[in-house]
Amino acid sequence: SVPSLEQDELTAVNVKQGFNNQPAFTGDEHGSARNIVINPSKIGAYFSSILAEKLKLNTFQDTGRKKPQVNAKDNYWLVTPRSQSVIHSWFSELAGNKPLSVLAKKELPLAKSGVHQVPILSKKEDVFAYLAKYSVPMVRATWLIKMTCAYYSAISEAKIKKRQSTDPNLEWTQISTRYLREQLAKISDFYHMASSSGDGPVPVPPEVEQAMKQWEYNEKLAFHMFQEGMLEKHEYLTWILDVLEKIR
Repeated sequence: SVPSLEQDELTAVNVKQGFNNQPAFTGDEHGSARNIVINPSKIGAYFSSILAEKLKLNTFQDTGRKKPQVNAKDNYWLVTPRSQSVIHSWFSELAGNKPLSVLAKKELPLAKSGVHQVPILSKKEDVFAYLAKYSVPMVRATWLIKMTCAYYSAISEAKIKKRQSTDPNLEWTQISTRYLREQLAKISDFYHMASSSGDGPVPVPPEVEQAMKQWEYNEKLAFHMFQEGMLEKHEYLTWILDVLEKIR
């Protein structure tokens, strides 16, 4: 059967006045919404609900499954004083064009049999020193920081059953600012000494030149870490303000 159309219905209005087609929309078909007044607080509420929904969709739900653990013995090796030649070779390749996947699987001759991959230095701040020493490109430098961070996270999870809310971004920002503060102190001490000396220009000693190189590189690295979302902005800004306050 053919479905009845609205204009075929014999209602009292249609019989008396004829069929009057009413469009689904109201108002004019063109114009502006400038005359529509919307409460700013309502706009803020709409925007907040959008952000909340976005956060909800981007949050991974904990399914209760055990996370795959990083085996420190299979993925890392601890640096010893005897392995400096291997460290030199590894960082030289990191600063070069060697694929990161190869570096992460590279067998180190001075390491124990079966121990491969990323070297773990004795102190975390030594990472920044080596990266600057070999002028490692920023993208590859942040890769090493992420790998080092993953190592310490795996170690801490293995030791502590109850998961603690540690922020790796905050930790590595503090390590970075602490290392930058050390380099700045070396540079500042030299220039204070040079300005107080009335014997003319004072040659810059090698350790101060090294500190300047470290400062320049790690300052750029901190900015790249910020772009990568690896830097705790408030912590870093507080450190900058503290340095400027002491200069005054």
